[in-house]
Amino acid sequence: MAIVNVYRSCDVFNVFLGWLPGPVGRLPIGATPPDGPTGLYLIDSLVTGDLATFRTAATHLLLPMVAIGFPAVSPILRLTRNATLSVLNSDYIAFGRAAGLRGVPLYLKYVLRNALPGAVTMTGLIAGYMIGGAVLVERVFSWPGVGLYGFNSLVNTDYPAIQAYVLLSAVTYTVVFLAVDLVQSVIDPRVRLK
Repeated sequence: MAIVNVYRSCDVFNVFLGWLPGPVGRLPIGATPPDGPTGLYLIDSLVTGDLATFRTAATHLLLPMVAIGFPAVSPILRLTRNATLSVLNSDYIAFGRAAGLRGVPLYLKYVLRNALPGAVTMTGLIAGYMIGGAVLVERVFSWPGVGLYGFNSLVNTDYPAIQAYVLLSAVTYTVVFLAVDLVQSVIDPRVRLK
């Protein structure tokens, strides 16, 4: 539901304002993709020195990025804000200020380090939403990718392809949670790996 609402709000930039291109794929219809080894238009256009194609590919990338990222960022920002306010009102921050700590050292070493663990965990949880959201975003914006492949295999009832997509999503989610655990062990010394 949130993806649909963001897609409708992205229409403002496309239809009404005309600032960004519509959902026609990675390049405009009839445009020649850059020659390159990766198949990623941004990288290939930079490698070949074609800055006009780079700019076009970048503008076609903005709306899908907003559609998948904007709903995912708001809970992380809200959690980080609430955790930061809670840490700022704690006794050890008041003691640090009384001891003369001010500015960047106080915020980086004590406030942010104690406020980040919840936000890192929330980021891992939202990764599952983003994997599912990628299916819708790739379908709506006509982007070829794993999400569109999974959607097309579901429509065509291609069971081995559906199983492969679900397995890839599960492995990706597991790797994301492994990365979250590793980052948590760096941020919070109480959860160090032994």
